[in-house]
Amino acid sequence: MLLERAYTEHLGTFRCTYPGAKGTDLGISFVQGGRVVFLFGDTMADDPRLQDVDLAATAPLVLDRAAPPELAWLGALAPPGLPLGRMGVPTDGVAVGDDTYVFFATRFDERTQTYGSSALARTRGLALDRLELVHEAPAGDFANVSVIVEGDEAFVFGTGAYRRSAIRLARVPLARLADRAAWAVAPAPVVDVACAGELSVRKHPRLPLYLLAYNASEPRGIALWLADHPAGPWRSAGLLYAPGDGYERFIHAKESAVGHDDGLSQPGDEETWGGEYGPYFVPSWFEEDGGALGIVFTLSSWNPYRVHLVRTWLVPPGVTRARPVRGVGLPPPELASDGTFTVAASTRALAFALAPRRFRREATVTLVRGGDVVRASRSSRWRRRVVRWDLEAYRGETLQLDVGAAAVEGIAFV
Repeated sequence: MLLERAYTEHLGTFRCTYPGAKGTDLGISFVQGGRVVFLFGDTMADDPRLQDVDLAATAPLVLDRAAPPELAWLGALAPPGLPLGRMGVPTDGVAVGDDTYVFFATRFDERTQTYGSSALARTRGLALDRLELVHEAPAGDFANVSVIVEGDEAFVFGTGAYRRSAIRLARVPLARLADRAAWAVAPAPVVDVACAGELSVRKHPRLPLYLLAYNASEPRGIALWLADHPAGPWRSAGLLYAPGDGYERFIHAKESAVGHDDGLSQPGDEETWGGEYGPYFVPSWFEEDGGALGIVFTLSSWNPYRVHLVRTWLVPPGVTRARPVRGVGLPPPELASDGTFTVAASTRALAFALAPRRFRREATVTLVRGGDVVRASRSSRWRRRVVRWDLEAYRGETLQLDVGAAAVEGIAFV
């Protein structure tokens, strides 16, 4: 099946509501116990006991609206005997009947940028907080892995050197998944690149189509490969996601580089670029519409340190699918007395200035949607901060601008 990208849309950001956590990344998904399970990577937290802890959560099998659902947290992933500090993370999960297997990449060497080992842990059902270590083996070409189960056989896709690797394939009888000696590794890479690290390989739930994604460097973005069988041959389908799909929409752009504050940065990191990484398919939430395929995946952003839900629509060559335009017929937005406004189809951004507040406490201006803060900019004590918030993703929606005690000047919709 030949497919190409029509457009990519941000469905929202997962709320990291685990007690004490400020943010997390990854978001590897698989199905177990009638739920979509998500495995998250190194947690950001003020409490050192929670810093870099890996977490698991579940969500419904059906995405009943175009936004991430609330997660039900299962707890920490911490198999006894397995070191999981910074960069020690889950890489995939596999349900085999009532058994649940979780792969980990661990013992990361900062100097060589390589993982020392790949580990496998097991539990029953959704008891992800009670994993037991099955084995730990040298990482080799299978530090990061992604697994497809076909009948009684598992196809294990792997990468070695961190974001400097080709993608290789091992085949193993499902009953011997825990036995590394039983893995039959193909002699040549199935995707011969030199930049892969985190990767996701999944079958479309309703079509004879297999998808493979990884964050690429040339061209930069999330690369997409397709196949009719997990063993290949795999063919490039271009980019699933391009950097321009996210910057200033849900990924922070360095303030001095773009000339304004986009309101997406973690406090104090306005001069740190965000960046896309860790694409993981969520096949349970795929869609089809008039021959177009809606491919849903998670994506991490570094700054802000969050996991996002993204959908890319794929179409056959020669078929077009226009991005829906919301807010048609609405008048130009105006701020009500309570700070609310509705975004019209012609509205691109909200712009204003935050005046310096020398020798005073800094104040924060926020943009709120449905009770959730989606943008935030702080006034500076030393300089005038120019703010520009992209509103294209919110057309047709009612938002609220909360200026608090900040000195805001020249509010304008542009």
